[in-house]
Amino acid sequence: MSCPRENFFNTSSAFGLLLPGRPLRTDVVQVDADRWTISIGSAPQSFSVFLTNATGPLAAVSAIGIYAAREADHLFEYVGYLTQDYPTTVVTLPSSLLSVCTPVAVVVGFCLQTRADIANMESAASGGERGSAGMCFAPNAAYCGGTGTPSVQQAQAATKCAMAEKILGEFYNFVMSYGRSVNPGQPLCLSVSDTTEDYVLMPGNFVDKWRERMRTKIEKDSAFWTS
Repeated sequence: MSCPRENFFNTSSAFGLLLPGRPLRTDVVQVDADRWTISIGSAPQSFSVFLTNATGPLAAVSAIGIYAAREADHLFEYVGYLTQDYPTTVVTLPSSLLSVCTPVAVVVGFCLQTRADIANMESAASGGERGSAGMCFAPNAAYCGGTGTPSVQQAQAATKCAMAEKILGEFYNFVMSYGRSVNPGQPLCLSVSDTTEDYVLMPGNFVDKWRERMRTKIEKDSAFWTS
């Protein structure tokens, strides 16, 4: 039995996303002439992105930078690119965009840039520098590679946040290697073999509680990174 192709894949979107276990996504929202965004909900570790060519091919000197951020803070990080001769890629999200406790809602941004800009971003990423570089996907906002000048402080803050998230993930894994899960309502019948050490009882979502506390502090205290 055949299926009409136009009904199977019919889109005017410039981009498509394939997330594991989910339907094809093409509902990308155009912010302005050079930028697009799409909210993908809870973040998978990796997913595929491709050009549909529905709006025409890219120029030889152009590329599409791919960025991702938590919906909660919109601190975008560079995660990949597309070109006319490299029209599909697998995006692997950095650990700073993945929670060790609960699912994190992620937004993906696409930005029309020059290949030279992307080459610089790739060089920085290969050196372990995945900062936001001031990228913004709000309407009429300046962005990296465009006409605006990014905020150095914003880029530095995003890099520090990413480093803190990575350290936090390692700390969480270390703490939980000593822990024993206790379900809500279950009696705390703890057997302590070493009575020479102090023990701490904490909720399993202590990382999320700490993260929200730090975000609130950073938003309210502009001198946090310099003090």
